Amino acid sequence: MVELTVHQFKCLNPQCPAVTFAEQIEGLTSPHARYTPLLRALLTSIAACLAGRRVRGSRSR
Repeated sequence: MVELTVHQFKCLNPQCPAVTFAEQIEGLTSPHARYTPLLRALLTSIAACLAGRRVRGSRSR
């Protein structure tokens, strides 16, 4: 398990379109991402391995 503390900053300029900014850690976090780059690569690999396999319980006609 990895415990990570990320700082979030608030822009005090009322004209700024971005209200908050989050600290990014290269290779570990990405802006607006739900998954880390490592987890995304793992999920992509699993999806590629499963692509084209017949779903259990499906019937060929």
